[in-house]
Amino acid sequence: MTHLDYEELLLPIERYWLEKGYPPTRRVLLGLWGVKSLASVTYRLFRMAERGLVRIDNGRVIPVKLLNKIWYLLEE
Repeated sequence: MTHLDYEELLLPIERYWLEKGYPPTRRVLLGLWGVKSLASVTYRLFRMAERGLVRIDNGRVIPVKLLNKIWYLLEE
């Protein structure tokens, strides 16, 4: 997968967080991404974390870009 593909995987995560108010778990991502195994979700998440796109905190997936927006709004 390329960097752009990983950024496309961020869109459902950000949309879920904005709608529900909290980040999705890996099991939720299983349905959002339409993949068949939790191992596939975990592999993609760790690849995204290596690239600095997400942070995994207590099983929750936090997009770094969205996190930066929240910190910016809190500082104002």
